[in-house]
Amino acid sequence: MDGEIRVLHVDDDPEFLGLAQTLLERADDRLAVETAPGADEGLSRLADGRFHCVVSDYEMPGRDGIAFLEAVRERDEQLPFVLFTGRGSEAVASDAISAGVTDYLQKETGTDQFDVLANRITNAVAGDRARRQLDVLVDNLPGIVYQHRDEPEWLLTLIRGNCEELMGYTPEELASDVELAEQAIHPDDRQFHNETLREGLAEDGSYELTYRVLHADGSERWVLDSGQRHEAPFGDGNMFSGVLVDVEETKRYERELQTTKRRLDAILDHTATPLFVKAADGRYLLVNRGYRDLFDLDPDEAIGQTDETLHPPERAATLTATDEEVLESEETVESEDSFTVDGEERTFLVTKEPLYDVGTAADPDEPVGVFGVAQDVTE
Repeated sequence: MDGEIRVLHVDDDPEFLGLAQTLLERADDRLAVETAPGADEGLSRLADGRFHCVVSDYEMPGRDGIAFLEAVRERDEQLPFVLFTGRGSEAVASDAISAGVTDYLQKETGTDQFDVLANRITNAVAGDRARRQLDVLVDNLPGIVYQHRDEPEWLLTLIRGNCEELMGYTPEELASDVELAEQAIHPDDRQFHNETLREGLAEDGSYELTYRVLHADGSERWVLDSGQRHEAPFGDGNMFSGVLVDVEETKRYERELQTTKRRLDAILDHTATPLFVKAADGRYLLVNRGYRDLFDLDPDEAIGQTDETLHPPERAATLTATDEEVLESEETVESEDSFTVDGEERTFLVTKEPLYDVGTAADPDEPVGVFGVAQDVTE
């Protein structure tokens, strides 16, 4: 961990404060220790300056260390707080944990204790920084992160993120009401969700599925749900953690693409003129009904095939040669091709154009395929 660590040390013993400041800064040169001779002064210093960690004694006049901790937690629930006290008891430790202490260390004789304290401080600050970074990441996700107990009720133990935007409920509402979380899944997708998730967990401990959720306002939106089973902290059984991401825009684009494809297929299949698209390696990617009827092909028979597998060798060589000319010259190429159709010699003018990918900066500048039209010019 890099950077200065500003520490506020609160204790009613001025001599101990001075000694601790010297030995802590000597133990770790990243520590910059400031002192306050009591809880009230400590609170004033916290209001004036930005500190990364607070170290406090327990027995102090007026406000003891637990009361001081509670006052700090009202201002900042996450600021690392180490209770460094000469009075050690289970009751004090329990109260400190209940109040949200980060660490607890009992004072001892000798200077080695300050090496231990310096280590506790740096560990607490490192953990706090990692937690705050994670909070920023989670809070800016276009979705939700969650954890479930791997039990029949699927009790939520954690849910964070844009719950209200995605589903219209607060994290607290979803975590406290199992039925509400279940009802937020679209009724037509609930069985699919439950079965698919369980199948994935049973197979390899992971799952990924897409389904609809119901917003509190009644609207629907698509989400991508992926997660994995893992051991719960402290060995307390199993749980699974997942991420729920809004993919409504992606689904909308998919629907628009499917609509466009259906319309294109309808246009192509009602066009008598043979049309085709080939990849740069010669594989057919698209042929319309006119092309299939010309060569008596089934609807999917040409897709993935090449001229070598669909046509006689001489014609295949001619067609392949013009494809290569189009790709190399990046210009329109016209050629004539004659062959027998239903016992009659027919001549076709084949026009081929280079095809390019479009849409992103990563698209190649060279052609990625060939688009062709075969026009009957026998007459």
